[in-house]
Order: sequence, then structure tokens, then C-alpha cells
Amino acid sequence: MMLSSESKPGSCQALAVESSVSSEVNDLAAVEREFAACILDNVLGLDSDGASGVATGPADGSFASQIVPAGTLSVGAALDVYRNGYVVRLCEQLGETYEALWWCLGDEDFFSLCRRFIGQHRSHSHNLSDYGGEFAALVGGSEYAESWPFLADLARFEWSFKELFHQREHAHAGAAWLASHPRLSDAPLRFGEACLLFRSDFSIHEIWKARHSACASELPDWRGAQWLLAYKLGAAIYIEELDEASFAILSLLRGGSSIDEALSSASESFPDFGENAAAELFARVLKSGIVSGLDL
Repeated sequence: MMLSSESKPGSCQALAVESSVSSEVNDLAAVEREFAACILDNVLGLDSDGASGVATGPADGSFASQIVPAGTLSVGAALDVYRNGYVVRLCEQLGETYEALWWCLGDEDFFSLCRRFIGQHRSHSHNLSDYGGEFAALVGGSEYAESWPFLADLARFEWSFKELFHQREHAHAGAAWLASHPRLSDAPLRFGEACLLFRSDFSIHEIWKARHSACASELPDWRGAQWLLAYKLGAAIYIEELDEASFAILSLLRGGSSIDEALSSASESFPDFGENAAAELFARVLKSGIVSGLDL
């Protein structure tokens, strides 16, 4: 972003950089680094107890001394426009990624966590959807997790779902070709990238499905472990609940075991998982398109 008397970040311009700055600062990359330092040095360390999370700070330093604020703004006030814009936009992005978490916590508590997170983690990517991968760790260590221990897993699922949403759909092995292949049982299956296996100690899928309902005053029952398979097929993402044995077998298959090896290993832990259950599981695998081929 070039800062000059002609630049207009967003829809408004709060400041410009004098044309008399040194040749080093006139270099675009150097200007951006100096400007980022002015903004971020007073955003990092922001906690949830500030005035609604508004980031403010002094306007000192050689770079700030050459800023020409717009209108009647002071240099500090002009920089605060950008500081606050940075915080607000990242809060919006976290809200887009963690909809169910926001729904559970409500505006005040959710954005309190967002401001705390932003104060500890810079955005390093030009793609805003890359921001927030460490949010689950902060949520899991927060005071809210004491009452709702499922929150960290819910956040992990939402991040994984976001990644799956942006993942390109992989090529699917034809169900007929796969089912009739002579090496099907002893060759490792190759799973596509647009596929997610997710385990939680809590029923987070029920909460995630309720995220667009009007009120979170009564959460769905989140007690009990859950095993999920999610995949992209066509333009849609499908999420299916699995039993523990099916999840274990799919995890072994994705890890490189052949069908024979996975079933043999699972039979020790799940002796009741019989031929009918295995047939149903592999019919589901063929229908879902999660397998892209065989590693022959």
C-alpha cells in the first residue's frame, strides 16, 4: 500500500506522507514497513479490557513525524483510524470463520476473545482467510472453556471446515472401477485432499448445525464423543457422523493401510464390527468419492 497525497486506503484517507521524506522511506517497501510498525506496535499487546477494543497509541518516531494528517486530525488520531480498522477487520474475519463459536459466546464475550487474540497474533498473509488458525488454543485456555469444555474442539472444527471449504475438489476414483479392481483389498487407498476426518470428545456437530438459529440460550446436548467425515462433492460439502469403529478404519486407510490391514487391525479393538458393517462402510466410501485412486 503506497502512502502519498494521492493514496486512499479503503474509502477514506486519514493521512499522507510528505514528499520530502528520505530516499529510503520513499521506497515503497520501506514505507510499508514503517507504516506497519506505526500501526502494529500499538495493536500488539491489546487486551480485552480496552475501550471496546479500540487500539490507540502515541505517534512518535521519525516516520510518524513526517505524516500529514487529514483535516483537523492529529497525527496520533490519524494513525488510530488505521489501527482501529486493522482490529475491526480482523474481528470480522474471525467472526466469519468461527460462526458457531460466536453464536455460543455472544457478541461481548466472543469479541473480547478476538481482541485478546489480535493483541497476540499479527496477520502475516495477504489472504485474510488465513488468519486465526491459532484461535482454538486461546479459546481452550480461556475462562469460558471452564464452563463449556467443548469450545476448543468446536473452534478446531470450524477452522478445519473453513480449510475444506477453500480446498479444491479432488478427482474421484470411479466407484465401478474401484469396486472391481483386483488389488482393491491389498493396495493402499489414496484419499483426496477435499476430505476431513474429525474426532471430538464432544458432540460439536450438533452445536455447529444450530449456529444460524436465533438464540444460543439453550445449547444442543454436547455430551458424548463424536466421529465425523466431511468431504466436498460437486459444489457441496457433506458431513456424516460415523461410529468409532468406522472412523478408526478410515483413519488407518488414510494413513496408508490396505483394506485387509485396516480390517484386521480394527477387529482387535472392535470385535463386533462384522462383514455387514464393513460392507456398509465401503459402500459409503465409494459413494462419497473421498478416494482418488489406489497406490499400486
